[in-house]
Amino acid sequence: MAVLFSATVLLSGACGDVSSETAPPPSPANSENYFGDTAFVGRTVTVKGQVSRILTSTSFVLAGARYGDDTLLVINAGHLDTRQGTMAQVSGNVQKFDYAVYRDEYALDARPEAYAEFNGERFLVAMEPTAATTEPDPRAR
Repeated sequence: MAVLFSATVLLSGACGDVSSETAPPPSPANSENYFGDTAFVGRTVTVKGQVSRILTSTSFVLAGARYGDDTLLVINAGHLDTRQGTMAQVSGNVQKFDYAVYRDEYALDARPEAYAEFNGERFLVAMEPTAATTEPDPRAR
């Protein structure tokens, strides 16, 4: 019986290796490629991620890998009460970033270089100041 069992395990393992070579790797649960290409520009989406950087009281950066971009710029016309290291959920409109277009209306940092990495990329214009809610990051405990 032991010999039969070990042969079955080896055969199952070999079959698993073959299928994993032909099947694409699974994507993270509930992930959407909102910012990886232009398909979502002009559409409203909701994202949730860790706040990795605060740029101004109206702009911050989320860790956005699950949405198609490692760093996700979020801007809002009103003050967003969020802190670095917390989790934020934000609903808004996906747009293509151009510092000159959004600088005045969204009170962006006066230094364009603070936003250089986002120029030409998709980003999120939050719908309203209360759209961002924060909670402690459970991994920080």
